[in-house]
Amino acid sequence: MIPGDALVYLESKDLREALRPITESPKFEAAAKSKPNLDVLKGVRVSIAVTGFETSQEAVTEENAVLNFRPRFVAVAETNAWGWQATSFIENQLGEFVNDVYDGEVEMQSTPRDDGRFYVWTAQDGRKAFALQQGSLVFFGNDESAIERCQAVKRGEAESIAKNAKITDDEGRMAFGYISSEGIGQIANIAGHLDGTAPILAGAAVEGPNGTTYSGSVSGMNPCPPNGSDRFGAFDGSGAKFTDNVESFSTVEPAVDLTAASPLAFAWLSDQRT
Repeated sequence: MIPGDALVYLESKDLREALRPITESPKFEAAAKSKPNLDVLKGVRVSIAVTGFETSQEAVTEENAVLNFRPRFVAVAETNAWGWQATSFIENQLGEFVNDVYDGEVEMQSTPRDDGRFYVWTAQDGRKAFALQQGSLVFFGNDESAIERCQAVKRGEAESIAKNAKITDDEGRMAFGYISSEGIGQIANIAGHLDGTAPILAGAAVEGPNGTTYSGSVSGMNPCPPNGSDRFGAFDGSGAKFTDNVESFSTVEPAVDLTAASPLAFAWLSDQRT
């Protein structure tokens, strides 16, 4: 029931057994405040998909800001439980999890629908989490539209990731993961390589020369170029300049919508000069 265009896909046939090696590791025990009780997850079969990424900027000072990334995800869990047990799991264990992640005082609303019962948790700062219960089946995520897309797959209105030849079913494995080529590209854009070594995601089109350049860094930004030079300065003229600096978004920010006409412009200029 996961959409076919998911960027990242993970599945486990028994969530308790998949998480046990992590929670029993010395590093986890040293970092965690307490060891979670995984018994409630015994036999729970779960599929998780990342359907996209959102960015937000948080101002630190007038000149600096922190860029935050949030994946949009949906988890589909077959609890293999009675309906009332699945309801209890959502309203208690899952609700407690959301409350902890969203720093407490989270409000929960439950609404009956024709296809099940829908839950919305709202944090004090406006962040939301969503769940849909259909018998023993639970859909959970931080993006309501991702849950609705899973419903479209279930109704046969959208393609399932199960049709992907790389998604295979092996009863002997505990867990499985897959990242689409588009997902690799988006993750590479977010993670980035800070030392110039491979692999490097290349090929983005930028605006190029512009009448106005900008400056201003955010926390964690590396100088680029490191020595502050501008190797394209020799080509500045007629009021336009190209600043080879990561801070100058007007010249180096990937922007396909603004560069799509560039080949046409070059072709037109070439035609005028021949």
